[in-house]
Amino acid sequence: MFAVRCAKLIASMVGERIADLRPDTKWSEIFQWAGPSRTHTVVFEFALKKEFDAAAKELIADPESMTFREFVEYACNPNHNAG
Repeated sequence: MFAVRCAKLIASMVGERIADLRPDTKWSEIFQWAGPSRTHTVVFEFALKKEFDAAAKELIADPESMTFREFVEYACNPNHNAG
């Protein structure tokens, strides 16, 4: 299941803060859990790109708008690259 795989990646980056993850959590907030500096966010973004490739690009482009649920739905849509 994609959501579980994604949550595991987040947990590897944010540790115990994974307990705060909800379907409506915005990615901008998740990135903040990784650490206070922009470097932490860049490392997180790199891990997402490595793991989820094209789907991660949409997320990284607008983390303030995309929620965890929306990312899962987007990444699981077989037509997301067709746009």
